[in-house]
Amino acid sequence: MKRGGGLQHPLLRTTGWILGFGVILLLAATWRPQPGSRESRESLLSDRDGALQELVVHWTPEAISVAVPAWRDLFRALPASVTVHVACPDVAAFDELRRHLGPVAPTLVAHPLGHPLTCWSRDRWLALSDPAGAVALVLPEQEDAAAAWPGRAGDGLAGIELARRIPGIAGGKRGWQFDGGDVVADERTAFVTERMLKRNLGKMGATPAEVGDRLGALLRRQVVWLTDGPDHHACMVMMVAGRGRVVVGDPSLAVKILGDRVHAPDLVPCGDDFTAATQARFDAVARACANAGYAVTRIPLVPGRDGRAFLAWVNGMIDVRDGTSTFFMPSFPHAPKDLEMAAMAVWEKLGFRVIKADCDGAFNHGGSLRCLVNVLRRA
Repeated sequence: MKRGGGLQHPLLRTTGWILGFGVILLLAATWRPQPGSRESRESLLSDRDGALQELVVHWTPEAISVAVPAWRDLFRALPASVTVHVACPDVAAFDELRRHLGPVAPTLVAHPLGHPLTCWSRDRWLALSDPAGAVALVLPEQEDAAAAWPGRAGDGLAGIELARRIPGIAGGKRGWQFDGGDVVADERTAFVTERMLKRNLGKMGATPAEVGDRLGALLRRQVVWLTDGPDHHACMVMMVAGRGRVVVGDPSLAVKILGDRVHAPDLVPCGDDFTAATQARFDAVARACANAGYAVTRIPLVPGRDGRAFLAWVNGMIDVRDGTSTFFMPSFPHAPKDLEMAAMAVWEKLGFRVIKADCDGAFNHGGSLRCLVNVLRRA
């Protein structure tokens, strides 16, 4: 039988269908998405948008002076609708934390994991959420110093263990090496440290642009690399403020306020660092944010000479509920009051209610409030 100049024998038609279907199956079995092409409804939680709903902290009894003052101030200011998941070695440790905190409104849920931890929960994972409320935790490929530090090794297990315990949470590794503090995000941009770029360059892409595209596809955010910034976590240097605004630390503003109190031995135990080279690193961060289209507000900041201990009034938590934006600001009671008041005034001028959290015990260890608290969900 001829039709339109081609052979249309039934057997040939059937054979053609079988062959064609087989090719489709073969292509489906061998196709793999290219880097950056992954389609997902998951997106990185913003540091600015929504009300804090579920938090995670890591508790170890050795961290009483480091973590408890900051947590106490934060938890006492949060409403009863907030849940705080407490990863801890055992139930006895959890009971000890409850005694140290005293009465707080949020519900504290114990997750005794049976192994050591550190108190730095922020670095353990990045949380991606989808519109249905499910959360995926993206874990680093490995924990720094895990081989020599039992607490760090325990931190590396905590994300997967919590995902098994908490409904609606999944967790896993996706090939990235990072600390959670390397990333600060609003609803459209992830600001990411150069350190994270260097740790993934060559593995996740051959160029910064390729790595950025792949990371942006995972987080569903545009990526702004904080190139030439301080070699510290992003949240120790800057914070988002909503509506296209960011707040970036500025050591020169601290110098103006301190005057002859610059280099006071009790300001930063390791000594302060107001050198031109360090100032240039903070200016580079401000420039990167401005080049990305953000309005930049500068805030006083005192860098430590060790590159870790910063008096940084940006490393806090933002909560937006009932029409009020609250910034839980790190507070350093030993620092000059006029310096802290100037930092508070920056946030208040941006429209935030400011509640202070005592981080005097944390900053000498290279962290502050945001480093001590991770966020699972916002409402």
